[in-house]
Amino acid sequence: MSFTAAHHTSMRFLETFHVPLRAFISDLKSNSFIEPRDFHFNTQITSLCLTSDDAHILAGIDQGRVQIIELEKDEEYAMNTKADEAPNEHSQDDSLNLESIIITTICVTSDCETVIVGTSLGTVRIFELDNPSISSKEVSGHQGSINDIVINHDDRFFLSVGEDTNVHYWDAKTFKIDKTVIVEEGTVKAVDISKNDKWIAAGGSDRLVHVWGTMALARGWTMEGHELGINAVIFTNDSKNIISGGDDRNIFVWSVREKAIALSLAGHDGPIIDLALTSDNTFLASASSEGAIFVWNIEMMAPQPIPITDQEFNINKICISSDDDMLVSSSKSDGIKIWPLRRSFLAENKRLAHESSIIAIFEDAKSEFFYTFTNKEIKMWRIQTMELEAEFNSDETEITAAIFLKHINQPCIGSENGILRTLKLVGKEFKSGFVLNAHSSAINCFVEAHDSFVTGGNEGIICVWDSTTAKKRGAMIGHSLGITCLCLTHDKSILISASQDLEIKVWNIITGNELTAIKKTHNDRVLCLSFTENEFFAVSGGADNSLLLWDLRAKRHSPPLESHKDDITCMLVYQNEFLITGSLDKYIGVWSIKDQLLLGKISAGFKITSLTFIDDCKEILVGSSGGVLIRMPNPLSVNSSLSILPEKYSGLFLSYLRKVVLKETDIYDPLFTDYVIFPDRFSILHFLAFLKNANMLGQALKSGAKFIKSIVAEDPLKISLFQSKQCTELILRSFPKYIAPNNPKIFRYVEPLLKNFNNANLMNLHFLYESAFTPCTDKILPEFGVMVGSNPEVRWSYSEFIDHSKFVHEKAKNDQEWRQQQLSFSRSLIRLPTIPGALSSVLFLQSIVMCKNHEIFKTELIKSLLQFKWRKTKAFIIIEGILFIGFFATMIAHGISDDSGANFTYALLAFNCVYAIKEILLIKYVGRYYIGDPWNLVGLSKIIILYLYLFFRVGHETWHAKVYIFPFALMTSFIRGAGYLRAYKPTRRFIRLLIQIYMDIGPFLIVLLSCTVIFGIVFYVLKLNEFIKDALLRAYTLNYGEFNIDTEWSGFSTFLDLFASFFTTLIMLNIIISIMGDTYDKVSENSEANDQKEFAALIMEVESIMIWNREMNVPYYVHQCAIKESEVQEDSSKWSGKMNVIKKSVKGIHTKCKNIRNEMKSLKLMIKEFPKNLKSEVNKLVEKQKSAKFAKESLAKIGLALTSLQRGLKQANGLKSEIFDADAGIIDNMPLKWLRNSIKKSLRDS
Repeated sequence: MSFTAAHHTSMRFLETFHVPLRAFISDLKSNSFIEPRDFHFNTQITSLCLTSDDAHILAGIDQGRVQIIELEKDEEYAMNTKADEAPNEHSQDDSLNLESIIITTICVTSDCETVIVGTSLGTVRIFELDNPSISSKEVSGHQGSINDIVINHDDRFFLSVGEDTNVHYWDAKTFKIDKTVIVEEGTVKAVDISKNDKWIAAGGSDRLVHVWGTMALARGWTMEGHELGINAVIFTNDSKNIISGGDDRNIFVWSVREKAIALSLAGHDGPIIDLALTSDNTFLASASSEGAIFVWNIEMMAPQPIPITDQEFNINKICISSDDDMLVSSSKSDGIKIWPLRRSFLAENKRLAHESSIIAIFEDAKSEFFYTFTNKEIKMWRIQTMELEAEFNSDETEITAAIFLKHINQPCIGSENGILRTLKLVGKEFKSGFVLNAHSSAINCFVEAHDSFVTGGNEGIICVWDSTTAKKRGAMIGHSLGITCLCLTHDKSILISASQDLEIKVWNIITGNELTAIKKTHNDRVLCLSFTENEFFAVSGGADNSLLLWDLRAKRHSPPLESHKDDITCMLVYQNEFLITGSLDKYIGVWSIKDQLLLGKISAGFKITSLTFIDDCKEILVGSSGGVLIRMPNPLSVNSSLSILPEKYSGLFLSYLRKVVLKETDIYDPLFTDYVIFPDRFSILHFLAFLKNANMLGQALKSGAKFIKSIVAEDPLKISLFQSKQCTELILRSFPKYIAPNNPKIFRYVEPLLKNFNNANLMNLHFLYESAFTPCTDKILPEFGVMVGSNPEVRWSYSEFIDHSKFVHEKAKNDQEWRQQQLSFSRSLIRLPTIPGALSSVLFLQSIVMCKNHEIFKTELIKSLLQFKWRKTKAFIIIEGILFIGFFATMIAHGISDDSGANFTYALLAFNCVYAIKEILLIKYVGRYYIGDPWNLVGLSKIIILYLYLFFRVGHETWHAKVYIFPFALMTSFIRGAGYLRAYKPTRRFIRLLIQIYMDIGPFLIVLLSCTVIFGIVFYVLKLNEFIKDALLRAYTLNYGEFNIDTEWSGFSTFLDLFASFFTTLIMLNIIISIMGDTYDKVSENSEANDQKEFAALIMEVESIMIWNREMNVPYYVHQCAIKESEVQEDSSKWSGKMNVIKKSVKGIHTKCKNIRNEMKSLKLMIKEFPKNLKSEVNKLVEKQKSAKFAKESLAKIGLALTSLQRGLKQANGLKSEIFDADAGIIDNMPLKWLRNSIKKSLRDS
């Protein structure tokens, strides 16, 4: 038989470099999702098995043969299937055709030593896996073909089932049948033993699942549900459930405890052939006759299948490896296929480099070689080929620290006795360079500067050395215990150190001065350090298994990042945004520093002690405690091929993702919540947002999916903003409850999009602002104190951490005074443009003023920001108000003076030029707002009219200009001046009320005009007025209740005048009252939001003229301190004017009270009838008790009768046997007659 093993590469798009999300989805639609590894055979495969160590695949083929595939070597060999001794049932005399024997089932013991196969002849064959050439042992057991064999978990016994309806128990040592259970209803097709060895389950043609205990000789119970025969039965690994599949195309998950169906799975188009389960009971694989393999997440309530095959294969068996990395399937015609359920980073490039732990790895200056260091030796390797080039053994002292000095291109080592030495490569050997007595105790760590290097000793001293001359440049003393790690900034000017005293210190390496000291750090030793963005931010990993991200200026750290289960020994920072950590828990962590999130973990299989980048950060070298060296691609590098974290089920994730992209499922699988595709850094949220799948997007957000930026700075919110408003609204609504708690730095992505959100008319935008401003409960903040400034006090900060010294005075002498104020602190989680006059600040204010969601002005973040800006711009508004008073006084003075002087003309021209410049700045920077704001239009009209007036005045049209133009200029100036009153809250509300009244006056004017016209025409027709204009004027004055009594009136005309006056006045008064009430309610209902909006508009107008701050666009955090008592006091004006709302609420309460009253009446009636009903129920209960007592007495009498009957039978038998010998023919009927009479008497008595 010819054999071919083909290693298929992953799908084409997985091997490409980064492509945008759209191209990735396009490739995902058009390409196969999981490519199998094929093993082709020229013959038919009848059975399949995978050993427990996942090293071998065993396949049953034609002529009763078994083929073995060794996966690691891709080798295939055959077992000797000739039996030493043929069983009696099939002796050589039977003239059996051995070529017709079929291997129907195969299983292997857990120690991978013994292979047990079942044949179509009903025999069981036993092989030794390690000696496949040795002939097998064969024993008989079934009358027909064996359908299934299963071994218990400790290899003590195994079960076999066949066509003869028997279930045989076999001793695994003697291979003899111990006992047999007969299933009489039909053929048994499948059998399995629970992992705790308590239960056995079997299924077959009788459509029932039979369950019994392993020690029982009879079946315990059956479970009915399948409509046709059952082909596969398996237990879950926790022994709590049984899974069955049959010809009815259904898969049932049965609860052993409830003895009922717990979950039903339907999706196959053909009968279920086989089932397989992952070791964690998460995924169930099912194969059917139509050639499909589906994978189901049985932890879900209503799972949908993930297809593994996209072609029709004639599948007859499947199994899953013990590590859940692969699914193996066999078919009658297509051989064996291995489907990868996991894409591994570390499948290759592992080698044993040392016999002991690798303490450090470094790349040389030219990126040609790298060096590995242990406590006793150094090895130099060529990067391209991983070949060993040179090595050095330190026999004298133990190496405690090492580094490669790129400035002199030499490795340098430190020893346990404080000796420092460099090594020169001469040929293939290392020779000693300079040797220094650097420290009084062991050297624990190194770090290299430009032309120098720094050492940290176990005595707590840090020394700086010249790389070329080996002279000591200086020392930094401050730690009380041994230095554990060192790190330098990118410009090599700032040093950070950590010590066994749990302190972190920051030093100026040039001057040797200590800059910062942080005493409370990790709960255990700090083992690794690194700077991130600049000298103000660092990250540390410790023996307490946590990572801390530090703001060194604030001496504070973010909440610990905890995912590793053991010491974090080493770390690498990539592009100042990502972190790669190694731990003794045998995992490599990939983190996003800016997001403070774990992106994924890579299983290395060894305790990790060192990490380094090579090949321009495209690859990572990993050193382990066992001396194993691992070379792996950097998952974050743009040049890396596609990879997925976490690794487990990553192949299934791609299959599921393809199904989502093809819109073949609308159910979100929470198992794939944490998966990230590298190097593009796509999470499931990116795909769902791009596909506009709001339903699944909401489920993913609730599950805590990672909210991260892709490699091209696309985050799910940005994608939704330009793809789907529905998805955007959904994400915003999820911010407070789901997104912000699971993604602590999510607001970094929101900052550049805030103006877009404000302009997008999003109804849920206020949820974003609400969640972006939270109370701060840091223990370092004081609970009591005397607050600086007004209450509340708002300040900006470069740091997210609150510096309470900016808000609280030094502790007062009088402690009683100190405790009079209980303080509360709040902070923004998002950075905002806080500098007044900055272009970003002006544009942001314009966006919130024009935002249609007024709820944002009720959020604490916007109110605090506006309060801060008001304090910065208040002086400019006062100056502008004073300037306007001078301008308006000049206009009044000019209006009442004669026209001879030119001083007023020049003064008005100067004022007008100043205001024109202001309007130009407003149009330039906030043009969108300017056009829609009536105050600005009035101001622009004022400037144009005044320029027109001055033009005619200069043209000697003084009289006409002053008569016809100047009044309009004066009126528009007055109206525009009223706008400055918006700076004060009471007048701001009054002005808004007046504007709203004018906006709502339309119905009143229509009714007024109608009444005037109608009654005017009536008066004119009745000749009460000679002219129509007089009649209309008369009707108009009557609308306001004016009645002229000087005119002589007839009786009818007087009545008509009185009627018109009463009718129209009543209508007008009611309309005015109604309009004013509704307008007041309308203004008061949104009083807070409208007030803040006007406030923001006023501040924006001031900032638009502060052009000297235009370039100061750096965003800052907003911090607030307030006295707690003031925060809980409610503003009484908040409830004013809400009469309509209150009336509706009262009306609703009245209806509810009415319903409650009716319910109380019904309840009262029920209580009244309750004693009667209770008495009736008690009587019934008494009757039942009497009946039960009677039944009990009757049963006792029946028992006595039966006892008498039994005694009579014994006497009859004894008497019959005694008389039988004497005269059986005559006396034989006597005891029977006596017995009959005894029975009648007993029954009568009963």
